[in-house]
Parts: sequence; C-alpha cells; structure tokens
Amino acid sequence: MENVVFFDGLFYHEKCFKESAGFHRKCGGCSKDIIIEDADQEGILVFKNKYWHEDCFRKKYSDKPIFMENIPEYKEDAYVKIVGVFNGRKKDITKLNEYEIAAVKEVDRIFDEKLVNDYIRKQYDIQTVPWDSIAALYDGRYGVKIPPKHLYDMFVRKQSYLDKINAQNIAKGKEIIGVLRVKYDLKVLYNKYDSYLKFLEKQKILEAEAQSDKTDEKLILTTAPQPKTVETNNNSDDSLDDLLIDIFG
Repeated sequence: MENVVFFDGLFYHEKCFKESAGFHRKCGGCSKDIIIEDADQEGILVFKNKYWHEDCFRKKYSDKPIFMENIPEYKEDAYVKIVGVFNGRKKDITKLNEYEIAAVKEVDRIFDEKLVNDYIRKQYDIQTVPWDSIAALYDGRYGVKIPPKHLYDMFVRKQSYLDKINAQNIAKGKEIIGVLRVKYDLKVLYNKYDSYLKFLEKQKILEAEAQSDKTDEKLILTTAPQPKTVETNNNSDDSLDDLLIDIFG
C-alpha cells in the first residue's frame, strides 16, 4: 500500500493529506500565494519575515550579491518556520512516515477482523456476529486485549477443543447454539489466552533453535567434508506436537 496515510480515524491519499494540512503565504515578490504542503518543499525561502518564491527573490535582489550568497540560510529559515507551523497543527506533515505506518496497521486490523467474522459466520452458521462481545476482547474490557489475528488463530487451532466442550455440555442437557454458542466459546478462549501466549513464545523458541541448527549444519558442511550419514532428530516436532496438545491447558 503506497501513498496512503491514516490520521484521526480516516485514510487519506498522501497528496490529499498534504493539501488539507497545508497553508498559504503571500510571496514577498509577486504577491501570489505560495502553497506550502511540505517542510522540504523546494523553492521557498524566508527573508525579513516574509515568504518568497526563490525565483522571485533572485529576480528582485540579483544586484545584491550578499543576499544571493545567503539564499541557503534563507531556505533554512523557511524550513524552520514551516515545521513550526505544522507542529502547531493537529495534522502534522512532518509525521507522514508515522501516519503511513498507521495506515498499514489499520488495514491489517480490518482484514484480521474480517477473517474472524467470516470464520464465525461459517463455523457457527449465523448471519450476524455478536460484535459487542468480540469487540470487548479487542478493546480489553475484561483486562487483556486480544488482537483479531490472535483470536482468529485461536479459533482455527482449537475449534475441535471447543466442539468437544460443546458435546460435553449437550450430554449434560445444556445445549447452546447460534450466537449464544459463539459468546460461550469466546469466554473459553479468553480464559485460555494466557496459555496461548505461552504457546506462541515456546513456538518462537523452537523455531529459533531449528534455525540455529540449520546454521550450525551449514557451517560444518562448509568447513570440512562430512560422512554421508544423516541423523534424524524428531525432538523439535515432538515438542511442537506436545505444545499443540497442551495449549489452553
């Protein structure tokens, strides 16, 4: 995603954001508006507290060598003033990179939430998801925030676990269906979120160890000839299987 920023709950094309956040100043030479959209904008300088088009300034003071020599300094003065104006406004063009990163994160969040909603509709055969209950997990209303990406992964990994609990409830004469079943399962997943985070952390460690083993093997192979015997080590796979079994307790 290029040239898109996210600011104050809205997406903008970068150009449109600059235009909306920019300001105008009269040129000290031609008296026309200088449209200022960026602190790094070329061809602008400040001289005696007035903004100038560089071309207008050169034309007016072409017979003043000392002024010509000081143009880089006048440009720097313009930069400082422009940054000062932008910093005093809510829309700060000097933070475009920050707003671009925010746009990427916001798009990811939207897609992750859609994955969760689509999964729930299909898996539980309902048309309208209990959004308030789902949003409560995202917002951390119960103490811990669960990102949409994590909630989707938890559903996919542990649907069979949730179905087993549901079967046990039915056997006890407690049948929960539709939206009520979704809310019940959300509570189960929330109560097991700490176990899920531990699972993710252990998985990262296993992946790091596996990567380290590959690096060590590559180093050995490139430093000395090795016999054509291959040792099979299933410890990593076994450990991962154990973690998947133990997840959520």
